[in-house]
Amino acid sequence: MGERLITAKSEPVFGAVYKLAAVGENGNFSPRIKVSENVEKITNPGLKDLYRVYDQDGHAVADMLAVCGETIDMEQPFRYVDPQKPWKNRNFEGCTVKNLRRLYVQDGKRTQELPTLGEIRNYVKAQLNDEIWEEEQRFENPHRHYLDMTPDYYEMKMELLSETRKQHG
Repeated sequence: MGERLITAKSEPVFGAVYKLAAVGENGNFSPRIKVSENVEKITNPGLKDLYRVYDQDGHAVADMLAVCGETIDMEQPFRYVDPQKPWKNRNFEGCTVKNLRRLYVQDGKRTQELPTLGEIRNYVKAQLNDEIWEEEQRFENPHRHYLDMTPDYYEMKMELLSETRKQHG
């Protein structure tokens, strides 16, 4: 059924897929996860904040998922989890963060004006020129832009995976 919603006979491939991350009921959201044998297809569940982490020169070193509303304190070394190597003990030191998530619509109403096409163009241009490393922009052999997780977010994801395994044995 899902494939029929996102494809058409005239255009059999769609470049994006919608995955349910949370279910809202009475103002509360419960995280949901899609499990797959292919680790890249396992979703990142729940409401989340996305932080861009910058080094002292203002270059982006990683993006980091956090539980929505979680406090990120970069005054001290900040422990994070690399989901590719969760056993390693890693910290961001001397870094700053910026929350990239913006709320434009809530309860069916616009919360702020949408950026113009020119503003979006300038934002992307500034990202590519000033923040994202050239090595990550190469078409051949690009360097991977890291997506890390706060320990709280990683634990929530692992708990959901564990619960799902128990239910579906």
